[in-house]
Amino acid sequence: MNTTIASIYPVNIISNSNFEAAVLSTEKPVLLMCAPGGRDCTQQTGVLKAISRLYPDSVEVCRLEEGFINGFKQMYTIKGTPIFLLLHRGREIGRLLGMADEDRLRDFLEEHLPPVSANPG
Repeated sequence: MNTTIASIYPVNIISNSNFEAAVLSTEKPVLLMCAPGGRDCTQQTGVLKAISRLYPDSVEVCRLEEGFINGFKQMYTIKGTPIFLLLHRGREIGRLLGMADEDRLRDFLEEHLPPVSANPG
């Protein structure tokens, strides 16, 4: 079942090569996780998959490729990880530092995203 969930509700991997197209040029806001690999990253990726099921039409859910983390941290002045950034066309809408469960991320998105009824289409 996890394979089906992963294919239906993907967590896109953002690297230096796809950052512009996937984050800067997309119409939807992007929830982007910056966390080094390891057990915490794996656990947080599971939370991101759950969030992608809840917001399939209103936010792109992504995580950074390990090799892009340091450059990204410099671009957005990030000092600690894990961190979740909500971006729209590269502009930061909000940030959430530290480990997050599904409820914490959902509350963060609800605070920063327009109500679903305000989203077009």
